[in-house]
Amino acid sequence: MKRVLGIYGSGGLGRCINERLPDAEPRFAEVVFIDDTVPEDIFRNRRRMSFASFCERYAPTEADVIIAQGEPALREALYSRVKKAGYVLATILSKGAFVSPYAKVGEGVFVFPGAVVEDNAVVEDDVCIADHAVVAHDVHIGKHVCVEAQSVVPGHVVVGDGAFIGIGALLRDRVRVGAHAVVAMGAVVMRDVPEAVEVMGNPARACRRIDTSQRVFAEYYHGTESGKE
Repeated sequence: MKRVLGIYGSGGLGRCINERLPDAEPRFAEVVFIDDTVPEDIFRNRRRMSFASFCERYAPTEADVIIAQGEPALREALYSRVKKAGYVLATILSKGAFVSPYAKVGEGVFVFPGAVVEDNAVVEDDVCIADHAVVAHDVHIGKHVCVEAQSVVPGHVVVGDGAFIGIGALLRDRVRVGAHAVVAMGAVVMRDVPEAVEVMGNPARACRRIDTSQRVFAEYYHGTESGKE
């Protein structure tokens, strides 16, 4: 029996996931947006509603959810909310992505077209791997991580929970990126990144500590619940 899919977030990432869905849509009878910051409406030809309304309309036995947020703290909060309500998170591997049959991919993972997940990689729950990103062999990606477009995470790298790997970032093999750390756009990481630190540049250097009780990218988000841009 086909299920309903709720895309939790109708900002930039939510819209991009929506556009990559056609090859996966045969799995779903209906796709809706979940957004707690706007009134219920029709958005991109799909129904858009709050999570409370979603729970009222669709039972966990008939619906799955995918988290569509780039903000690390928000991803984790929404994941907890969805799991507490009893929903399964959908794992969607886009047409044109390569995911090795020997990789381990968790619940709620979205892999965009052109992305690569190689042999013996482990990708834990609630991870987004964007267009043409590479997660190489023997890499371990923790929960709630975003690996942005055209970034390269080479062999044996470990990325902690809630970390963010920016667009075009390049990491050296076998480095460790701490939980809640941010690797900025285009950074070249040659050594381990501590927990809750942002690094940038070539070679990458620490530029700020991150308050994990706050949103990392707060200046870019204006909503209060689902991060609507």
